[in-house]
Amino acid sequence: MFPVPHRALVTIILATYNRARYLDTCISSVLAQTFTDWELLVIDDGSTDHSFLVFRLHSAIIAPFSTVATRPCPNISRHVSPICRHTPP
Repeated sequence: MFPVPHRALVTIILATYNRARYLDTCISSVLAQTFTDWELLVIDDGSTDHSFLVFRLHSAIIAPFSTVATRPCPNISRHVSPICRHTPP
């Protein structure tokens, strides 16, 4: 039998568009929480600044991180809905 991978109890969804100057503070705030059973999904709506680089710097240092979308999309629910469909109740 293979071990069942751990699924985080809490999923934090962070939507961003050209907010690199705030992204470091936001991710640092999540990391500073005392509750540790979480995952962070960063949804980048096609930023043209260096938001993705800020995210990658954090994700290289500490897990769990995941990027969901890096293309322009006027309706963020298009990216979030497929994730929610795969989440057990």
